Amino acid sequence: MTWQGASGNHDVGTTIFQGMQADAPNAHFTFSADASAPMTGSDVGVVVVGERPYAEGVGDIGNGHTADLSTADKAAVDKVCGAMKCVVLVVSGRPMNIASIQGEANAIVASWLPGTEGEGVADTLFGLKPFTGRLPETWAKLVDTTTTPLNVGDKSYDPLYPYGWGLRTDSAKARVTTVRDSLATQHTVVAKAGAQSLTALLAPGHWNKDGSVRDPVAAFVLLGLASPAVSGTSTSAAANANLLVSVARDITQNAVVANGAAAMSKTAALTADAEHDLLLGNATRAISELAQAWRLGGVR
Repeated sequence: MTWQGASGNHDVGTTIFQGMQADAPNAHFTFSADASAPMTGSDVGVVVVGERPYAEGVGDIGNGHTADLSTADKAAVDKVCGAMKCVVLVVSGRPMNIASIQGEANAIVASWLPGTEGEGVADTLFGLKPFTGRLPETWAKLVDTTTTPLNVGDKSYDPLYPYGWGLRTDSAKARVTTVRDSLATQHTVVAKAGAQSLTALLAPGHWNKDGSVRDPVAAFVLLGLASPAVSGTSTSAAANANLLVSVARDITQNAVVANGAAAMSKTAALTADAEHDLLLGNATRAISELAQAWRLGGVR
């Protein structure tokens, strides 16, 4: 262990690759440090890119470092993603400049710094745990130190991914059920009304087989009607609001992804504002903003 850290086998742990092998013991894997191995017959490529270890100011942008992918990382993405479906894992301590690979990768995972426990990243890739995280900061199109608007409310806020962005893979229907069941145990008029709205939302016709929303219009109406029951800053209200707003976020973000970069630019500020309002305990406003973003950039 040193102040700046080091690459290589310096501690007991599991790499991402070892985690993948453990999670799918019957699959055939080919490892290549530089993507030079033959790719014929492979179904999916996983490309791991990112930063070398650093700490504090030694790693700062402008101090001999940039937020750009290395030439080798970019070449690996180009080669693998040009040959097959691919997932790019970005292992880093901060957002990096990945706009150049956004159109190449079928999926990009902000893996941050898993430390010694790479299997935690692998578990989500193989569905043992769902993706549920969202960005705790804006991911800019160009990560630098002087010219890029980074904060929600900045003039010309136009990020690659806005604050609060995150595509979930767990069942939205299951989340709504959890909130409905929680509200059903409460004895206030607001809670009972919220439970009734969510019971209406749980009608089979509103859902796809995978637990995603089939009827966004009805979902936004009924989520909005239920939202007063989860607004507030108590622990239980915050937990239920996180789940309820996440369903509205799913609808909006999936529509934005389907409609491309222009839709992202139109809706980024609204979706980020919704995240702020959720943190303030105003689930009603958060859902309203996500519905507005869906109409603005998600509906063709």
